[in-house]
Amino acid sequence: MGGGTTLVEGARLGFSMYGTDLNPIAWFVARNRLARVPRKNVEALHEEIDTSVRAKLAPFYGCDCPRGHKGRWRSRTSGDAMPVDFSPLSLNCNERAEYSYEGPE
Repeated sequence: MGGGTTLVEGARLGFSMYGTDLNPIAWFVARNRLARVPRKNVEALHEEIDTSVRAKLAPFYGCDCPRGHKGRWRSRTSGDAMPVDFSPLSLNCNERAEYSYEGPE
């Protein structure tokens, strides 16, 4: 059964699927991939992850667009744009959450 890819694809096509595996981790992964979870729960989890992780990772994805568009960092508390030489990488992960990035990624 492994990670459950065959089970997931079969279920997606409408088949009744069964799988076995001696590895309890493989069983856990496959069971969770096939779980029916309400969409609102998935969206809430996605929002929670996005809120907690985006500020920590955004400095690695912000860039200048080849067409000349430039991103801007803003203070979340005041809404003010940060100076052009502002570097979020100089901040620790917790401090980065105080700023938001708008622009090309």
